[in-house]
Amino acid sequence: MEQKGRFLNKSRAGRALVVLAAAVFTVQLGRAQEIPPKPPAHVVDLANVVDDATEARLNRYLLELEQKTGAQMLVLTVKTTGGVPIRNFSIRTAEQWKLGQADKDNGALIVVAVDDRKWDIDAGYGLEPVLTDLFCGRVGREVFVPAFRQNQYSQGIWEGTLILANKVASDAGVTVTGMPMRKMISRRPQGVSSGACLAFVFFFMLLMGVLGRRRRGYRRWGGYSDGDFLPGVILGTMMGSGRRGWGGSLGGGSWGGGGFGGGYGGFGGGGGGSFGGGGASGSW
Repeated sequence: MEQKGRFLNKSRAGRALVVLAAAVFTVQLGRAQEIPPKPPAHVVDLANVVDDATEARLNRYLLELEQKTGAQMLVLTVKTTGGVPIRNFSIRTAEQWKLGQADKDNGALIVVAVDDRKWDIDAGYGLEPVLTDLFCGRVGREVFVPAFRQNQYSQGIWEGTLILANKVASDAGVTVTGMPMRKMISRRPQGVSSGACLAFVFFFMLLMGVLGRRRRGYRRWGGYSDGDFLPGVILGTMMGSGRRGWGGSLGGGSWGGGGFGGGYGGFGGGGGGSFGGGGASGSW
């Protein structure tokens, strides 16, 4: 009987903790900025940080992207998530809005919480191979963060969204009319110049060759020895270090611009795609 009583007490305590946690989470959601049950457009600027021209352009590009690929990519700005982790807030919103097609899970949501200084890119299951965690992380760190730190929210959202949209369009083999090309490109690591590296390698190979001959003397048989192979390895390694690596900058034209025709019909609604936490989030 005593053991049964202890078990009941533990069960009640466990249920009480679950109820308490749910209550705390509900209170946090209540403090978050209220979002519409259905998005009126592809860009929902509740924080009022995106200028009208940028919002109009993105709405039209994202609508055509959806029409040509089926992928639903939306942008949401809020003042705060009310203490809710931005990733949880983003997934909850994406599922509430039923972004993406149910059979393809190809929805994506970009969330910027201005007062919290947080950003999030959430990709549905179907877009995770295209909008990978690494790629989304680079967009956030190298595009969103520098712009947001200077309070240039329109520019950062414009550039970052175009990069993500171009990635989806390119993967699907389609072109969005009038949408400027934007992509993440690598940059050459800064430091020692290529000429200095080559001069050092040449001198090092010459030195190794002289030392190698003194050690080996004359060879009767052809082929490479360790003394010949090592300089080649070092040369290949140093040449490889001069290649373009993961740096990241913006490719293609300047911010803004891009003509388009026709009207914007608004967001037609999602099909209920699923989200599993793919993408990336961060702060500035």
